[in-house]
Amino acid sequence: MVNVRMSIPAFSIGGVPVKNGVFLAPLSGVTDASFRALAAETGAGLVVSEMIASEDLIKGGEDATRKLRAAEDGPFIVQRAG
Repeated sequence: MVNVRMSIPAFSIGGVPVKNGVFLAPLSGVTDASFRALAAETGAGLVVSEMIASEDLIKGGEDATRKLRAAEDGPFIVQRAG
């Protein structure tokens, strides 16, 4: 496992503490829960979900609700469309 040492100080966004300024950008079909957990474990201060269609979320679609699950501790951003 890679252990990344970062000198970017902790800060907060809207009162939510973020351990550093390294963010995982959303990538369709890539940033699933397992990938987000790996990024968080290796030092990302903030991770973002794949795009979730609002209509699918309202209908309770399995894929949409799966993307909402956080697989890591700490801040987690959900990206919605529509």
